[in-house]
Amino acid sequence: MATLVQDQDSTTYTNQIAANPTPVLGNSSMGSVRFQEFEFTSDADVSLVTSEINLVKLPQGAIKIIPGLSGVYVSDFGASSNALDFGLRAYTDNGTAVPEDSTALASAVACTTAGRIQIDDELTTLGGMLDVNSDTGVTVYATVTGGNMPAAATVKGWIAYISLQG
Repeated sequence: MATLVQDQDSTTYTNQIAANPTPVLGNSSMGSVRFQEFEFTSDADVSLVTSEINLVKLPQGAIKIIPGLSGVYVSDFGASSNALDFGLRAYTDNGTAVPEDSTALASAVACTTAGRIQIDDELTTLGGMLDVNSDTGVTVYATVTGGNMPAAATVKGWIAYISLQG
């Protein structure tokens, strides 16, 4: 028969109540939630599949990106195959190169009807947040996948993050 354990402590809680707590990168009590807005309208020409859109540059230093609190709204892209990937451009972390990741935040998010889309599908195994520590900031971008983006299509919203700089 299995023994049921009623009370347990998380690693974070155990660290917080320790006599000499160990500082943890990503301890969200060290910062506050901030939002960086963006707005994009495709020009008169159709944006072809694999076109990339730089949405916003987040600040340098240690941050946690919170896609679940981020909001992205798109216009109707039309065809049922139209989608966007959301990723991070390459950056440096204390002089060490971190490669670009075109799907760091989300992969193949459908844009077939106008409205809000979720961009946190890639982070379900990471607790819903993404730790980034960049020397000069990091750019969030989208890639058109599955089909072409129609002329005058819009992508706008905000990226939520916690600045861990204090």
